[in-house]
Amino acid sequence: MPNTTERRRGGPVVLTLLSVVSTVVMGAFALLLAYVLRRENLWHEFSLSAHGAGLAAAGAALAFLLAGGLYVLWPGLRAVTNRVGVTLVDTALDKGGWTLLALTTLVPPLGEEMLFRGALQPSLGLWLASVLFGLAHGGWRRDTWPYAVSAGISGVVVGGVFLQTGSLAASALTHIFYNAAVTVFMARRWWPFLGT
Repeated sequence: MPNTTERRRGGPVVLTLLSVVSTVVMGAFALLLAYVLRRENLWHEFSLSAHGAGLAAAGAALAFLLAGGLYVLWPGLRAVTNRVGVTLVDTALDKGGWTLLALTTLVPPLGEEMLFRGALQPSLGLWLASVLFGLAHGGWRRDTWPYAVSAGISGVVVGGVFLQTGSLAASALTHIFYNAAVTVFMARRWWPFLGT
């Protein structure tokens, strides 16, 4: 029989549903917000050129390097990443395997990009939208604010890709590439060739 902690964490179905539902809710809210603020439909911003795809890959690499530098230099970020991030990755892998981890890593950026880049950034600007993006990633909790700072900095890079391309597809791809790289890093104990 699972203990109370295991029951509270939920199973793979709950985590998957949470990822998908939060993405749909953020996307719907972003569509509504963009229409209310600017009388604009976000769907036209989902085109992706080769230039946008290249910028997405470069932006993800830059965001990962910046986050990696912060991780190395800032003990507080290392602590919260190891305590919270690695625990979430381990829980996802323990309960649902790589499929669950892939879904919870790759699906949420779609809704987040529609909200923060598509709806908020054109109205609030790059910096304020990135601050809000960071706050949404744990900034309301004292023990996770180093992660929120790192997410906000990554948000500036992802927002820069959106500014350069005007494409939510490019910013979402940047975000997905970044999440995938960070997730692989946090799952390193599951990769025998990466060590612990």
